[in-house]
Amino acid sequence: MIPIMDNPNTPPTSDQIYGQIGDNAQNVVIGAHVHQEIHTHHQAGAPRQGYSQFRTERTVLYGRAPLLADIIDAIQQHRRCVLTGLPGAGKSALALVVLADLRLTERFGRRRFGLVFGQDADLFQRLGLLLENMGVAPSQLESVDQRAAALRHQLHSGPTLLVLDDVWQLAHIQPILEACHPHHTHYLLTTRRGFLVDDLAGLRLDANPLDASASLELLADGGNLAAAALHADPEGARQLAEEANHLPLALEILGRQLNREASSEGLTRAVQILLADLRRSYAYILHLRASRRRSGLDEAEPSLEAVIDLSIAALAEENTRRAFTQLAVFGPEPLSFDAAALQAVWQTDEPSARRLRQDLMDAGLLQVVPVSEPFRYSTHQLLNRFAQYRLEADANVARTARLTHAAHYAQIVAGWDDAISQERMTYAAPLEWEQVSQAVEWLCATTLDDPGDAETAQGLLAYSHHWGNVLKHYPQQAHWLTSAAQSAQRHGDDWDRANVLQAQGDVLAFLDQRQDALAKYDLALDLFRQVGARLGEANVLKAQGDVLAFLDQRQDALAKYDLALDLFRQVGARLGEANVLKAQGDVLAFLDQRQDALAKYDLALDLFRQVGARVGEANVLQAQGDVLYFLKQTQDALAKYDLALDLFRQVGARLGEANVLKAQGQLFLNLEQIEKGLALLEQARRLYVVVGDRVGQANVGITLARHAAAAGDFAAAINYMQPAADFGKAIGHPLGEQLQAEIDGWRQRG
Repeated sequence: MIPIMDNPNTPPTSDQIYGQIGDNAQNVVIGAHVHQEIHTHHQAGAPRQGYSQFRTERTVLYGRAPLLADIIDAIQQHRRCVLTGLPGAGKSALALVVLADLRLTERFGRRRFGLVFGQDADLFQRLGLLLENMGVAPSQLESVDQRAAALRHQLHSGPTLLVLDDVWQLAHIQPILEACHPHHTHYLLTTRRGFLVDDLAGLRLDANPLDASASLELLADGGNLAAAALHADPEGARQLAEEANHLPLALEILGRQLNREASSEGLTRAVQILLADLRRSYAYILHLRASRRRSGLDEAEPSLEAVIDLSIAALAEENTRRAFTQLAVFGPEPLSFDAAALQAVWQTDEPSARRLRQDLMDAGLLQVVPVSEPFRYSTHQLLNRFAQYRLEADANVARTARLTHAAHYAQIVAGWDDAISQERMTYAAPLEWEQVSQAVEWLCATTLDDPGDAETAQGLLAYSHHWGNVLKHYPQQAHWLTSAAQSAQRHGDDWDRANVLQAQGDVLAFLDQRQDALAKYDLALDLFRQVGARLGEANVLKAQGDVLAFLDQRQDALAKYDLALDLFRQVGARLGEANVLKAQGDVLAFLDQRQDALAKYDLALDLFRQVGARVGEANVLQAQGDVLYFLKQTQDALAKYDLALDLFRQVGARLGEANVLKAQGQLFLNLEQIEKGLALLEQARRLYVVVGDRVGQANVGITLARHAAAAGDFAAAINYMQPAADFGKAIGHPLGEQLQAEIDGWRQRG
């Protein structure tokens, strides 16, 4: 442990705050100056300050200097301040340090008093302790009212600061608050329960998780061996702090455990051993023990589980505790979810779901995601680990919750095509992708463990009907299709199997495995025809046309498009019809039949406008711009691009915006307006990064890289090219290695 400073002229550092309470002298120490002052007061016979309820061991705070300064300023300027935070955020330690801070001496002098409450606070006893510390003998005061009246007299005699730590209920402190002088008495209240801020109309301050630097310092405080182990493995140390989610209590516990690991396993292996244990079981950290008592717990070394469980046990109703446990299915922050998802998983009506949300938020167990409208919610990582631990204790309850979660997000996926047509998403940035991914991964794993599980198989197939276009942008999820194909074979019908085959074809086409894609499409086409699913048949024919066009089999592609167009018209699918007309225009443009292409684009444009598909309209305008530029009608091309760009921006379609900027950039490069062209391409690249379109980022990055290399800026060239090379290698495309070789050459030249 770091020692208390002995030199009275040495101030505390800005990043570390040291505090100590002596068993007898009741000292609070923040540097030697405060120690001297308080020691002098006791020598003079001044009444003891109310520290006896606080812990008696030394308190070390890392990274809290800015928050401490904010708290001190808030106390000076406001009568009511409330410090909130998660279990283990260090609220009590901060309260202790605040009580002895030099900056409050001028305002309150020795009239600074503190009490710890806890879940089952005895108000009568707490009032007696507070009066005793003020120099009043409470033994003759036999009721709460009498002690409150005596407290009122004391508080009205001069400026006073009260620090009320670990408050759970307003009733526990109401007589104390009513005794406060309306101007002279200031108080700081710490609580896990955020609703008390509103009840008290107080100024809220939050004890948030620590930053990375302070987290490492706190881990190192676990002991000399812990500090040495962290020094020996800096990257592992960073990961360990993240596993603790930068929460002070979790960091303290892990630092202590790391010291043990280092003593038995050696400095060089200790961090990795502890990381492996944490990752092997999300519950591992919950069972590790703190080094000191916690308010409300009898254990000398309580586990993190016990500290968190105080908040859960305090929930008034069993269904609220169950609702918290079910939050596990959504995963921890930064994952988030909306109110409809909560209602679905809780299987209740909207008013009941709203009450559950409010109860969990009041208890600090559910939080609103900042800057989200409509509101979205999340749970802290350690709270989510706790919820998972409790949920998995009952396999049937866990299964039901995860099936309900999967069913809810399957409905979201079923609406993706509508969301596309209404410009609420792009295929590269699908709605609720993180939650969908969690649900599908669980379904895949469950069907793999039990191939005979028809319920999860049907849940997986519900996704497979709608995800093909999206999975083209996420080829790393191709294993979903393998699981879906197996489920369709065992538990599905021909329509299920056709949908999975089509989705597999889409992914294979994206991976440039075109012949394999066509084979899958042929199988899907036969099945759609067998069941009479003309819309499915039309979609496959359109997909076949796209692949054939890419393979330069343009006439065959046009033939497929003609068949698809006829089917889309038969079933009245105008959006499908418009998409085929646009695809036909693309092929005709490639065949140098530019006027015919423009005619197809005009028909497609009219249909997109009829159905209100502004993204489709914008895509056609961009395609018209491409043709017009090829025809050397540059100004007309730029006019089309501008219209397309405006539409994409109106609907917030950043991928489309990026595509147009890319086209404009290429146009200006070809016109030898290099600076303007590169600026537009850089804008496009940044948008591709934002929307996660690695294909677009790669294509633009290659162009920017080669221009940078030609200008002799090899560092910039490498930065532009490396993401393209990494993406190519990740999907197994030969271009990845070719680009890497080009990068290696630039490194040698640079």
